[in-house]
This record gives sequence, structure tokens and C-alpha cells, in this order.
Amino acid sequence: MSDSPLSDLPEDLAALVAAERPLPPVPPALEAQLLARVRRSARPVWARPWPVALAVAVLAGGGWLVFRGRPPAERTDALVELTTDAPGRAKGPRPIRRPPVFNTAAAPALTASATSWFGQPDVPAAEIAGRVVRDGRGVAGLEVTLESQASAAAPALRRQTRSRDDGAFSFGRHPAGPYEVIAYAADNEPAHARIDLREPQPAVRPDRLTLTLVACRAVVSGIVSDLDTSAPLTGARVVVLPAGNRGRLVGPGTVTSSDGQYEICVVPGPILLRVEAAGHATTLIPLREEELERRDVQLMAEVVLRGRTVDATTGAPLAEVQVNAWPLGDDQPLPGPATTLSDAEGRFTLHGLQPHNRYTINAWRSDYIADRDLTVDVHPGPGAEVVRRLEPASRVAGVLRWRGQPVVGAHVYADRPPYARSFTSFSQAGGRFTLHGVPRGSDTLVVDGYRVLAPARLEVSAPEQRDVVVDVEPMRE
Repeated sequence: MSDSPLSDLPEDLAALVAAERPLPPVPPALEAQLLARVRRSARPVWARPWPVALAVAVLAGGGWLVFRGRPPAERTDALVELTTDAPGRAKGPRPIRRPPVFNTAAAPALTASATSWFGQPDVPAAEIAGRVVRDGRGVAGLEVTLESQASAAAPALRRQTRSRDDGAFSFGRHPAGPYEVIAYAADNEPAHARIDLREPQPAVRPDRLTLTLVACRAVVSGIVSDLDTSAPLTGARVVVLPAGNRGRLVGPGTVTSSDGQYEICVVPGPILLRVEAAGHATTLIPLREEELERRDVQLMAEVVLRGRTVDATTGAPLAEVQVNAWPLGDDQPLPGPATTLSDAEGRFTLHGLQPHNRYTINAWRSDYIADRDLTVDVHPGPGAEVVRRLEPASRVAGVLRWRGQPVVGAHVYADRPPYARSFTSFSQAGGRFTLHGVPRGSDTLVVDGYRVLAPARLEVSAPEQRDVVVDVEPMRE
């Protein structure tokens, strides 16, 4: 997660991250691995060439930690093999059920600034409100949920309310970032809207949303059960995502009943189901339109990855860092990404990882970024703690202009290949923008849809840099 999350995660992972959150897309190194369809070996760890009797091997200077594994049973902590790119190291009515809040009690204690990385610094918080309507009339008493990249990382941040007599609802004011607003009603498709409070000229005002209920046109249903025992899983969460959007973390969803059954109305067409349950590996299931009927799902036991986020220089723990695990390769069943926040001691726990799989571990905060690649092979068994070292990042403010006139609504970020990248900012009135999570050193400014004429390079050394003038010209089709 470079100070990057989260364009709707289309088929391309980088495009996915950009839309899903106010963070920059996945690092180029990760994108390259995905596009190359890197596949990790499916062989269990004991079938690999190193000696079975070896409990822990540390190859001097190799940068790999190898731990002996054991066959999966119940949920287990992860055995990990680490690879970094650090220098000198190797590389009836159908009830629409309520989306659950998993592990709320286990979520980190959050302060008011817990999601400071989520909002664009120079854009004030704004109200998110609107009405739920059916046939032009307000609908009362419906559950409306507010989701975001922040709530995906810390479920305690998910917000829920109910529509009033006239169908109106309000979530109050929220930091400037992307959100999804979802309304649920029996026998109707979940009504949802994706909004971005960073947008200076939105097509629809975020405080005047209209969520229109449409009668159910297609239904997906089935049973979610444990792969080893076939026992039904109660409270498993089934989330409907756009087809090909494997990195999306939030969307309309439902939970399984006491007998493991789920049922949800969907928009006809190809979709992607994200299925997750406590103690089990998250699985992604692509469905074509002709498959939108019954789909049973079996989930294998999860691997849990624990670690710490620390200052790369001092080793001091870093709290409220968002940590993501992005799966590499496309083995079946498809693993899903995982996300969480580090606690006050910098400790984090990533749940729902698939055994014998490889993940890239990204991490960021508004004032810190992970500027080097880190991949982890996870296996069942008591494993090593992963330490994600983050470098201090800067804040850069400036003005975007074309032929001396301000450019409003452009997406701006600072990039330092192959891995480091700032959060994405939307240029505001007067062309002004503020970037946070900017990697220190010599960066390249990128403006989507424009060619940057000057400066050729952005030299960043101080914690804060102001009055940067960026001249651009539109790219030709």
C-alpha cells in the first residue's frame, strides 16, 4: 500500500487501486508481477527442496527467512518467506441481510486522527446525505451503509443509519475521500452510489444523493461452508463487486444465516463475489451473467500474518498505518486482498490469507511510506513476525496550470519508480493541490490526462514544501 488503496479496480490492479481510495495505485513492481501472472508454487512447504528437518534457516545476506510448515488444520499464524528489494538482499420475500462488522472488538483503538491519511489535506470535510426513493417516493426505515477504504481497514469505522419518513438520510461530515453509499430493501437490488469528496466539480452533490430502488432482476444464492468439514458457516459475508475488480474491498453485501445460506439481488451481468468468514481465507469468485443463480462456496482455513510497522531509521513503532496484503498470481480459488490498521504499538494482524500463497505487503500513513517492495509467502504454522519499515514522507502544495490558467479537477501524484508513490490529489479551485505521503528524494510529478512541462523533477527533502508551480498541457488523443 504505498501511501497509495485506493479508478475502480478494473482488470488492471493499478487502475483498481487509484479509484478505490484516495491513495495512489499499486506499485509498478507489483503491477508487473501481476501482469506477468506470477505464480507461486502450490506445493506445500515440506515438498520443497530444502531439508524437512530444518526448523529455521537464515541464509546470510540472502534476505530469506524459511520456516518449516505443517498441514493446515484450524486457523494458524503464518510461516513466511520474505523477499525485499533492499540493496544487498535477494528478491419468501428475500431478506437482504445486514453487512456484518467483523472483529470490531479486535480492531485497533482509534483516535480522531485515525484516518488522517484518507482525506485530501486541502479539502474540507463535507456532508454525505440524500434520499432513498422507489417510484419517485421516499422510502422510510431502510438501512443505509457508508463504506470506504478506511472502513475496510477498520470495520469499527463503518457507518450505518436508517432512512427517515421521507426517505432522507445523513451521515454528517466526513474527510475528503471516496465512499460508497448503499441502501438495502427486501426484493430490491441494493441501491448504491460511489462518490468522491475530493472532486471539486461533482456531477451530483454529495449531500443531495438519490438512491433509487429497483426491483430484483437477478439473484445469487447458495451455501457457504468449511472446506474440511463441510459445516455451514454462520455470519460469512458475501460482497458483490464489479467483474474484474479484484482489489475492491467494499460493495453491496449480505451475510449467511445460521445454516450458511445467503441470497442477494444483483444487477444482471458479470460480477465478482468476495466471500469472507472469521477464521477462513477470503475467496474471490467470478460469475458470468448466465451463472447468476446458485453458487455454493467452500472456504479453507485462513493463515494469519502478524507484524509491526516501524520507522525505518529509529525503529520506533508507527500507529494507525494502513497495511495491505495484495495476492500475487491467479491460482484457484482466487485469494482476496486483506487490509488492516496498526495499533498504538505499531502491531498489525492480517486475517483471511490463503495458505501457500504469495502476497505483497504495502503500508502507508500520511507522513510515512513504505518505499521498497516486500513480498511474503505464507504457510500454516507459527511463523516470524513481519516488520514493515517506513520512511518519513513529505507534504507538497502547489498550483496546476495550463497556459497560465488554473487546471481544476485533475488527478495529481508524485512518483518515484519502481515502488514509491504519494497519495493522489484532485486539483481544486485556482488549480491548487496538496499531496501527502510524498517520497523524499527526486520525484516525477504525474497529472492524469496531461503532460507535465515543468518542473522536470520534483526535489523533496523537507517535511513540507509549498508554492510549487506545475505547468502542463493536455495530452492528445
